[in-house]
Formats: sequence, structure tokens, C-alpha cells
Amino acid sequence: MNGVTSSVFGNQSTMQHAEIGCVDLRLDSSVHPEHVEELTSYGGHLHSLRQVAHLNLCVNLRSLCVHGNALRQIEGLAACRSLTDLNLSSNYIERIEGLDGLHQLRFLNLSSNRLTAVSGLEANARLERLVLSHNYISLLAGLQVFQGQRSSLSVVDLRDNRVASMQELRVLSGIARLKDLRISGSHASNPVCSIPNFRDTLLATIPQLKILDQQPARTGGVTTSKVPPGLQVATVPVTQPVNVVSQQIP
Repeated sequence: MNGVTSSVFGNQSTMQHAEIGCVDLRLDSSVHPEHVEELTSYGGHLHSLRQVAHLNLCVNLRSLCVHGNALRQIEGLAACRSLTDLNLSSNYIERIEGLDGLHQLRFLNLSSNRLTAVSGLEANARLERLVLSHNYISLLAGLQVFQGQRSSLSVVDLRDNRVASMQELRVLSGIARLKDLRISGSHASNPVCSIPNFRDTLLATIPQLKILDQQPARTGGVTTSKVPPGLQVATVPVTQPVNVVSQQIP
């Protein structure tokens, strides 16, 4: 990047502004916010994104990471229309909202929050990677906005949530470019993962998958699963495989 990258860990320089304690995440306060492309806060004490000083002027901001703070909602991002990477993991966010103007967003990490449903992503059709692990999500209907060939979503992480039925997962079958899905792990599964023949049933329901829980869905060009008797599987066009980027979750 040609712009300025700023990173703040733990102790942040704080200044009082009105009734909110504003935090300047720029390492060099002489740099105009318009030229900042990346801002990071790990383990701070932000209760609101509105506490990030000059965020409304960061029109060229590409990446924002506010991990391990105390955010309760997504707000204050209206001016950040160039944002492509947004990491708000390990906060207290209860609802996906405030992303309406982020049409360039490619990566969204909301892991380890308090979400109960997927929603509020209607304006983010260019999203490619969505990380929602370690929440309380039981409703996935909001993923319908990514169905069809125009969607770019290819990687979804739903580990350690409360998805309880295959019916809820059927929404994923219509996401044509979905190639990499994580939904279970040794200590991070969903209730639905305990049903008999879960992996086979899921791969039959979402035939476009290439990787399921970090394991290849196909071997030698042949799927590793069989369609269980009586299961109606939606036919979804399969696009050319994409390069899957592995995202480390803090």
C-alpha cells in the first residue's frame, strides 16, 4: 500500500472530545486522515467506533481492525467507502448492521461476538470471505443475499454457533461461488453436526464445495460423499475453483 498504516496495541493515546473519549489510531498524528489506509487496535478499550478519531475523514481507509475491544454495535463507518477488510472480532456486537455504504468490502470478520442471526449484508455483494465463528448464530436466512452468480462469496466460517438443522444450512446451496466452508471442529461445532451422516448430507446439499472443514470435498475429481436416499439436492452451477485464502482467527 502507498498509504499510511497505523497500529495500536493495548495502550492507546486518548484525548477527550465532547463526552466521548476519542482515540487517535494514527501513529503519526501529522498524517492527514485522508491518506491513512489501515488502522488497527488490538486489546483496547473502545466502546464505539465513533471513538476512533477522524474516522469520518478516512475516505481512503482500506483495512480496519478493532479486535478485542468492547464494541457493542457497528456504526460510524459511513465515510469509509473504500474499506475492503473489516475485522471486529472479539467484541460484544449483537447484530450485523451499519455496513450499508461498504460496497467494496471483501473480507468481514465478526468472530467471537454475540450474534444470533445473519442479517444486514444486503449492500455487501462483493464480500469474498465471511468469518462468523464463535457466536450464538442459529438463523442463516440473511445469507440469501449472496445467492446467484453475481455473488463473490467463496469462504464462510460458521464454527462454534447454534445452527441446529440441515434446513437452515440449505441457504448455502444457492451461493454459487462458495468453495470453502468451516462449520465443525474438535471443540467448535454446531448442534447440526451431530446428526448421522452429516458430512455426506451436507456435501450433497452444497455440491459446489471444494473444501469442508479444511478437508477436500473431492478426491481425484470424484466427490467423497454420496447423496442420501430421498434427499432433494438443488442444482447449483459450479464455477472455476478459486484460490482459498486461509484466515487466522485471533
